[in-house]
Amino acid sequence: LLKLALKIVRDGEGATKVVEVRVAGAKSDADAELAARRIADSPLVKTALFGADPNWGRFVSAAAASGCAFEEKRTSLRINGLIIYRRGKPLAVTPALQRAMKKEYVVLALDLGLGRGASVVYTCDLGYEYVKCNAEYTT
Repeated sequence: LLKLALKIVRDGEGATKVVEVRVAGAKSDADAELAARRIADSPLVKTALFGADPNWGRFVSAAAASGCAFEEKRTSLRINGLIIYRRGKPLAVTPALQRAMKKEYVVLALDLGLGRGASVVYTCDLGYEYVKCNAEYTT
């Protein structure tokens, strides 16, 4: 079922990336899911992904705005295994991180550092073709 679900995500209108949003270290699984879904659904996150921009602020802010228990100084973020934000502080964007953002499969792994709750949500980026397809569609 996961293979089929990922094919549907990949086939999104104009999608160029499949994105796996992993949230761990939440106070509960429910909190982890709140944060993961907020990240996955954010248009600002989706456009940053389309532009291959490792914009930690968009990813972390989406989680913080989700309503989950959140402490900035305990939060860390990895993109395709590369650390970009550690315990509330951004790290330098490296060439390796820029290359990682250009891949067709991107993993955003957020650790809230608060507990054992975890969740995974899949999404895609949002680009020109999505806007074009949906702007030209009429009923």
